[in-house]
Amino acid sequence: MPSQLVAIRAGILGDGDDTFSLQMPTSAGKTSLSELLIYHEVKIRKKRVLFLVPFRALAAEIREGISQRLTNAGVQVIASHGGNIPTRSETATVENADVLIITPEKFTAMAQIVPGLESQYQTVICDEGHLIDDDSRGLQYELLLTKLRGTDAEPRKIVFISAILPNVNEIHEWLGGQLSHLAQSNYRPVETDYGFLTIQSTKNKIWQLDVNPIYERPRSYFLLSFLVKNDFRYLNSETGRLKLIGGYDSNTSLACAAALKSRRNGSVALFTTQRNFIQNLAKKLIELCEAKTLVAQNAPTFSAHLPDLIEYIEFQFGQNYILSRLLKYGAGFHHGRLPQEVRREMEEGIQNGTISILLCTNTLAEGVNLPIRTLVVHTVKRYEGETRGWKFLSNRSIKNIIGRAGRAGKETRGRVIFIDESERDLLKTVLRNEKMESANGYLYRLIVMINDFITRNGIELDNNIIDLQTDPRFMSIIDSIDFTLLDLIPSDTPQSEIISHIDELLSKTLANRYCNTPQLQSCIKTMFSLRAEKLQQSVERSIWPILRKTGASLRFWTFIQESELLNHTLWATLDDPIDAQWLNEVVIKLLEYPGIGIEITSEILQTIIHGWMSGETYAEMAINCECDVEEILDILSDQVGYRLQEHVGKLCQLAMAQYGEDGISELARNWSSLLQYGLRTMQQLDIFERGGSDRLAVWSVSRNLSLNGIDLRRGKLITHLRRNSEEVRTHLVLDNRVPTLSVNRLCRELRIR
Repeated sequence: MPSQLVAIRAGILGDGDDTFSLQMPTSAGKTSLSELLIYHEVKIRKKRVLFLVPFRALAAEIREGISQRLTNAGVQVIASHGGNIPTRSETATVENADVLIITPEKFTAMAQIVPGLESQYQTVICDEGHLIDDDSRGLQYELLLTKLRGTDAEPRKIVFISAILPNVNEIHEWLGGQLSHLAQSNYRPVETDYGFLTIQSTKNKIWQLDVNPIYERPRSYFLLSFLVKNDFRYLNSETGRLKLIGGYDSNTSLACAAALKSRRNGSVALFTTQRNFIQNLAKKLIELCEAKTLVAQNAPTFSAHLPDLIEYIEFQFGQNYILSRLLKYGAGFHHGRLPQEVRREMEEGIQNGTISILLCTNTLAEGVNLPIRTLVVHTVKRYEGETRGWKFLSNRSIKNIIGRAGRAGKETRGRVIFIDESERDLLKTVLRNEKMESANGYLYRLIVMINDFITRNGIELDNNIIDLQTDPRFMSIIDSIDFTLLDLIPSDTPQSEIISHIDELLSKTLANRYCNTPQLQSCIKTMFSLRAEKLQQSVERSIWPILRKTGASLRFWTFIQESELLNHTLWATLDDPIDAQWLNEVVIKLLEYPGIGIEITSEILQTIIHGWMSGETYAEMAINCECDVEEILDILSDQVGYRLQEHVGKLCQLAMAQYGEDGISELARNWSSLLQYGLRTMQQLDIFERGGSDRLAVWSVSRNLSLNGIDLRRGKLITHLRRNSEEVRTHLVLDNRVPTLSVNRLCRELRIR
């Protein structure tokens, strides 16, 4: 492809340790180019490759996309796509990998456990580089690149990839790249049409598509009568007359109707900005289909695999859950609060044709590549709780989202349909590639926020004022700066050299390029100097490596010391991960930490943890907690799966640092991972860490092992399961708590015949 040729001509396959930056659109051949680059680096240059990706799901997808051909060529590819705390098997296998696909957060944590890990990778590929200023991921990405930038003493090849950065040349220069090594291409192998739904006849309620209005004719044209009022009529069984669906002319109804009409030509993604909008769209789509409106008729033939997917979702969530009902019409949805394994099923469903319509939020734009023929955009604005107002997505985000329509190798043409006519002017600006926001790095944004805070409040910063702040966002910013200092300043740096070391550190950051006013320069230096002083006063230097290794902030470390959580005797004796005393006196105690952000009661939290780590489904947990499934998903994905799991993980790491791995029980040592996956035994975790990812099937195998008194562990356990494949598969098939989809997935993952 032309985009690949531009990169090759820039010298990306050369023998030097140079920096290259690639700006190429979605579907322009990035995956194939990465394969060529990896093969060249590993087999020709004898280098190991670090492949940084911002999302865990993207790590799994990239490995799936490149590993087969590279493995056949003798290249070992490892993808670390679990939580941010490295597992035993990951740290054991990573040293043998030719290619490690991993998030910056996970690699930073792993580098603290595996000595010299950073120096083992002489080639670094940075995917989705525009996320260097992302709110949740940007800081770690920028800090890691700051450390990995090549030097004369330790040269390193850096390949920075992004589709949508207008200032990629500035980041390329920051990374040390030469202008001749900046490769930019606008070529897309798939032609995309952009249609705006507009009213054609107000009187008769007819809508047309204004296609490609930013271009001249003949590329610009009108598709008349794309939707008509009759599309929303259905036959009333009682009267035998046609009746209109309520609210048929709302944007929600129009978006659903456009998706239903478009699915006749191929797979459809229906994008919106918020999860509650997903719920509204799903309800309307179900209403249109259940009523057998005209627009919902002539549906494509449903896949033979659809019943298995419906069975799986119904067992997990219940028959009345909205996704269970939606799937009966060949549609699904995908958003950040869905469990990872369910999002995976939705992605695979749209990829293999099991579902034809996928409702989704910005998860669509987060690098996961789906074969979308048509993208229907419900809206590009969202409600911001902090400002209590509506805000448009950034032009850069919109550009990334609409770039997902039409995938090379899957479709020859893509179509994007915009529903909200009030957004037309903004969207046309995006289509013209105008007013694209630069990526200045999250550290720069932190400094701007702090500077605005002190200017607005008319204060002079000192650590006393900083420590008195209670705003969670500000506290999070301070934690980020503390971690930056811990991560980048060696523990043995003499006190007299701290300030000069900070100056040197800041000079290497991307933020240094953009803090170009005396006020911002003073703010960044003052803030870092103050926090360095606080660290020296509050924590002995010998503790710095522990905080660095565990990812614990200064505030969290202080809380743990004051609460004496590490002194509990159960650290050494825990033999049941849902032991009531352990939950009450260790885990639940973390709710007292001001920065944890868990708002549910300790009773509900304990009930959910107990059910989750006992193998209950989401539907069963909802019944036991007397709430609906959506509340369970919210609690598990955010308050348990993110906030609690992150802090428990740091607590477990601190316990191991204090007592040594042999000084605490294996269950206590791995409690964070057991919580992450919803497991209760080390045998179950062994299966997960060796490739088995279906929780329902793993629980079933565990029950069978227990019934037969088999206590094998790790590799010997997997060997046993493979040698007894027929018995294992038969047990899974007969277990009424294991859907067919789960049986097939686990057998495939563990290579059970």
